[in-house]
Amino acid sequence: ALSACGKNPRTEIQQASKSVCAGEVYAGGSAYTGDGPHPLVLSLEDGGRHNWNNDLPKEWFPAEAEQTQLVACVGEPAEVRVELCEYNGPDIIRYRYDTRVWIVEAKTGRVVAEQTFQGSEPRACGNSEDYDLTEIHGIEVVYSDVEGWLQQYVMSEPRSAQPTSTRLAPAEPEVSTQEVKDI
Repeated sequence: ALSACGKNPRTEIQQASKSVCAGEVYAGGSAYTGDGPHPLVLSLEDGGRHNWNNDLPKEWFPAEAEQTQLVACVGEPAEVRVELCEYNGPDIIRYRYDTRVWIVEAKTGRVVAEQTFQGSEPRACGNSEDYDLTEIHGIEVVYSDVEGWLQQYVMSEPRSAQPTSTRLAPAEPEVSTQEVKDI
């Protein structure tokens, strides 16, 4: 009975484009030319299907694998140390999560754009905190943080590739230390 349902087009599309984030090309994809929309698939860095695909506007997602023009590769969230809050007891480290996203032309493997998005800042350290608390975390990047940036590439004419030097890891932010004492 399951074979009567046919193949899942989303699964076929993901399979066809899964190696693009690893630097391979999807020769069966369409060229990134002309007016938008330019069909886009979101993929994890390792080629897995990213759950943000469920949030893409329907007109952005390719109807079949051969229509895929762009693959947005989403890196693993990186934990960035924002601040060390010193106390008379254990210190607390505040962390933010940054996520690198890069857009690749599926047919050629050319990186079209790249940006690192910052998740929300963690809450501030209080004048006093629970003794067992040693870390405070912000919220990871969500699809709505990235959608407007993606839209620039999906809905407009193709843009020139960014220099490959932009693929370098972002510089570590300065870490500030704030002296906070228990009362």
